[in-house]
Amino acid sequence: MSSGGTSPCGDEGEEFKESQSSRAVSEGGATGSERRKTEAPPTVLGERGMKKHEGHWEARQSAQWRPIAQMGQSFSGRFQFSRFFCTTKNASLEDRTSTGIPPNAQNNVPFSQRGWPAMETFVSGFKHPRLLHLLPTAPDSDAPYPDINLQPVRVPAAPSVFESELASKKFTNGADETVVRQLYAHFVSRTAPHIRTISFVGRQQFGDREARTLHGLLLHMENSGRTVAVESVDLTGTSVTDESVSLLLKALQQTAPGLKRLVLFSLPLGMQTLETLREGMDRGYFAVLNWLDLHDGTQVDSSCLDTVCHILNASQKRKVKRFSLDLQGCPVIARPARPPDP
Repeated sequence: MSSGGTSPCGDEGEEFKESQSSRAVSEGGATGSERRKTEAPPTVLGERGMKKHEGHWEARQSAQWRPIAQMGQSFSGRFQFSRFFCTTKNASLEDRTSTGIPPNAQNNVPFSQRGWPAMETFVSGFKHPRLLHLLPTAPDSDAPYPDINLQPVRVPAAPSVFESELASKKFTNGADETVVRQLYAHFVSRTAPHIRTISFVGRQQFGDREARTLHGLLLHMENSGRTVAVESVDLTGTSVTDESVSLLLKALQQTAPGLKRLVLFSLPLGMQTLETLREGMDRGYFAVLNWLDLHDGTQVDSSCLDTVCHILNASQKRKVKRFSLDLQGCPVIARPARPPDP
């Protein structure tokens, strides 16, 4: 996923910048900009613990997070959260994660059961998949690096999905759970509207379950009366089916009015996806869609011909008439086999 159009920090950065300046002036001390020159910056995602990545969370946790009970009142704590979200949304920074727990770690709770890492994992789902890397968990530095296309996929999720997942996590301080829920909901409301690209090219672990999670986020935006800035969707090489793609398109037609490019290369798609597109165009959706790639669509056969023609005709009734459709390799345009010579 990627976003654009605003500063990586969004409104959070401005909010904390103003708070810092006001606090400094009221105390009669240095201004916010002067103070930032003298104070050490908070630890950011991936800055520490990379050489010993099997214990990176303990190192980062102790360096970055202050006691959560102070977060509501402490300016420093709120500023650290702002920096964390800014770093996570930055499209130029990679996220390298190891879920291994060293045998001598003070906190021996498995990574998958921890509360704060759960939020970090969900928040990083808003990054482009190529920026997310799952490191080996073995202590040996020569352990093989997992193939990125075979790694589990992190998908942007609605707050309701996050809350359900959080119910099974453990917190050292039980009061943290409420704060974490609020932080994630705030993050989604600030970030999701600015998503411009949905791309999981080659990620074989992106299947129907992940597509439903993404659909849930789009449905959350629709129910909130908000849209997303998505212009391009590329699911080439994933494991989605006709049904899940149709479900995604129904959500996109409502929440992504600026969708221009839809790439569904070499997927087992057929009538269900095409009917969703046809119905959407008839109702005035997909108004600026100008590129539809169904290359090697194994189920786009002769039974889909009338629907394909209807989509082409509907595209020319829109204000934006430019529309390209790639059907190479689809049975619908395959030449009939030549009969053998007598």
